[in-house]
Amino acid sequence: MLKKSIMCLAALAVVALGATSCKKDVNNEENGMQFRAIMETGSAKTELSGTNVNWIAGDEVMIYGTEQSGVYTATPDAENATAATLTKVGQPAQGTPYTAIYPASAAVNATTVTLPAVQQSVDGNLANTFPMFAQSESATLNFKNLCGVLKIHLEQEGATVSRISVTANTEINGNFSVDNSGEAPAISYVTDGDFTTTLICSEPQDITNGKDFYIYMPAGEYSGLKIMIMNAGYGVEKNAPANATITIERSKYSTLSFANVNMPEPPEGGIWGLYSISATEQVWISSGNLQYSASSETWRFAPEQYVYNSTGWKDLFGWGTSGWDNGNTYYLPTDRARGESSSTGYGYGPTNGSSYRLPLTGDYANSDWGVYNAISNGGNQAGLWRTLTSTQMNYLVGQAGKRAGGKYGIGTVHRTRGVIILPDYWVLPEGLSFVPGANGDWSSNTYDDDEWKEMEAAGAIFLPAAGYYWGETDSRNTASSMSSTATCMGYYWTATNSGTASANYYNVSNSNNGGCNNRVRYYSYSVRLVKDYVPANE
Repeated sequence: MLKKSIMCLAALAVVALGATSCKKDVNNEENGMQFRAIMETGSAKTELSGTNVNWIAGDEVMIYGTEQSGVYTATPDAENATAATLTKVGQPAQGTPYTAIYPASAAVNATTVTLPAVQQSVDGNLANTFPMFAQSESATLNFKNLCGVLKIHLEQEGATVSRISVTANTEINGNFSVDNSGEAPAISYVTDGDFTTTLICSEPQDITNGKDFYIYMPAGEYSGLKIMIMNAGYGVEKNAPANATITIERSKYSTLSFANVNMPEPPEGGIWGLYSISATEQVWISSGNLQYSASSETWRFAPEQYVYNSTGWKDLFGWGTSGWDNGNTYYLPTDRARGESSSTGYGYGPTNGSSYRLPLTGDYANSDWGVYNAISNGGNQAGLWRTLTSTQMNYLVGQAGKRAGGKYGIGTVHRTRGVIILPDYWVLPEGLSFVPGANGDWSSNTYDDDEWKEMEAAGAIFLPAAGYYWGETDSRNTASSMSSTATCMGYYWTATNSGTASANYYNVSNSNNGGCNNRVRYYSYSVRLVKDYVPANE
């Protein structure tokens, strides 16, 4: 691809190609037709120095003739890579006028180009797909840029950025027609596009000392530009100055600067992804299910998201068994053998739910597992974490707003079955796939350890189907003995009670969409805690 090396980031080079006559007859199939590509000179070029544009061997240009068309590849000059020879091996373009489009992948036909919805970031420079156009009655082709550039300057100590989305008030990607009747080509939107273009970085970029990012856009005046700045699974939205109109000119750039980005900072014990639980609230989700050691009276998050039933750690709890005490006794998970006692064994509480002295709605904020207890690997301070309500849990699994769009699916991670939930700002890692929904087959989304690390780094959450206890009944899942479509259950308590004896839970299975129901409180279920995200002040 065309390599743009900007030595001075004060201007954008305007690129052009010239051409000499072919070395051999246009019908020579062995060598094809050759064009000479050189830099355009004249008033269209920016006057600032320190900028050059280099060709890379193999760059592809689509050249249309009235009789025949073909893709040409570039061979840069050894002495000066701003010049190159374009060669078509095989049948070349024939019939004037010639129309040429770079890159060849952007060419729809001789008068239509495609601007992509996703551009690849080049460190300190433009994407290598910055489109150019040339048209001539002869073999001399003078290429000119079709777009202008929005330069976005970002700065925040200790923060990194992996992608940036720009949302405009009109289409900025899709198919555009080219009008070459004036001094310079102009493009107009035709079809198959939308208002948002995203710049993807191959790896997170440190913005501690400030960094510039470039997104090319059609020339025009834009009002109300929104900039979403994202990292793995989380992001922050910025707006262009109120009532400001941003003008993008062909072959030039306009600048938006955010010196204090205020990127979110994931908490200790939290996965790197933000999840909406209502139209206005987002949370971080803990890095594993809640676990309790009776011998050391320690609470922790499981060391991996797929881990449950760890030796020496309890991770199935009766509702409200946090140990909270306001003058009455509330149960902790005990270290007694399962089923040894119907009232205290393993924390599932008395069998008579109506006399189970658990807090109701008004007091639950004080007795929540995370609110009342310090989590050793989650900040080690009480009050940092909490349990979602049933309404918030139902929103999380993709029923509305930012959560819509296939961000819930069953699967198998590290040979463990469960549900996978994707963050609000999600980009699927390259080479992996994700099938949304509960379609009855646990193998729909299967990830080995390395693949899951990539999913997790992008912000994915996994809730293992860890089974449950009920009185003396042990209903732990043994996933290895089940077929891919076998029932494999998991239940997660919410903070919502349901009368004096029951509470609401979230159901992980391969046969439903994850909705919440209610169950008597002496069942022992899994618990996954969250931490509220509070945006930093601008």
